[in-house]
Amino acid sequence: MTSAGLRIAAAALAAALACGAGTAASPQAQALPGKGEAGPWVLSAPPESYERDGLFGYIDGGAEIFLQYRFARLDLGRYELAAEGTKKEITCEIYRMGSPLDAFGIFSVKREGSEGASPALPDPNIFDAGQASFVRGSCYVNILGTGTSAPEMDGFARAVVQRLPAEGDDPLQAIARLPREGIRPRSERFIKGELAAQAESDLLSDPRWKFAAGTTAVSARYGEPPSRLVLMEFADDDPERPAHIWDLFIEALGRAEIRDGVVEARNAAGSVILFSARGRTGALVIGRSGPDAARRPLAQAFR
Repeated sequence: MTSAGLRIAAAALAAALACGAGTAASPQAQALPGKGEAGPWVLSAPPESYERDGLFGYIDGGAEIFLQYRFARLDLGRYELAAEGTKKEITCEIYRMGSPLDAFGIFSVKREGSEGASPALPDPNIFDAGQASFVRGSCYVNILGTGTSAPEMDGFARAVVQRLPAEGDDPLQAIARLPREGIRPRSERFIKGELAAQAESDLLSDPRWKFAAGTTAVSARYGEPPSRLVLMEFADDDPERPAHIWDLFIEALGRAEIRDGVVEARNAAGSVILFSARGRTGALVIGRSGPDAARRPLAQAFR
């Protein structure tokens, strides 16, 4: 094998070890670009690696939500331009999560939905002159630039993509069950664990939703003004769930009623809150518009 072939094989092996499903990566098996593998960018310090306990030392106050998406390892590289006199820097974070869906989940709860995107990177992604974030296999990649241009970030991000295998199931299959009519682009999320649920809505922090016990959800925003639909798969089959959620609405919002199997209430801001369940599937709508507009995504959720 030629020297170029050996380098390609070594890079592929490093990436597979770093983000392959169920594989524990060694510190030497980095998916981070090395010298000459990301244009003029070179490592300004030795790569850093963090596993579960060490993540708290790197992300002050924000590590717990990563653990709820089955975080396994972070490989971190700090880069600078090889040319003298430049002050441009890149920090590349590659988080290996439990599955492609977990990687999409942590990506989805970190975005606002209004960010820019690049057609050159895996879909979905966030992209501008100072940040590139995307999902590749079981990896969530977050690249931050200081003083960088969009072409510089694009070149570096594409070099990272080439080193990561696109293995595992397509995580976007999980959000395919969200109704498409009226959906706001890039608003989809995969919600797993209590912290992500609470970040979606304070109502979802209540233990009756059972996010700590395995309930998961996908969510998106619809229409203008936007209504939020949260489509849940519950951890168990509870025929009394609408009554439990009615109790929750009474406690949290002061008033609620059940009509045609739909629990309805309003919050202090006047938003309409609707909930309905069929077996282990439940749908929660928080709408800034009237009840009729809020009921449309609710009806579409069960088609």
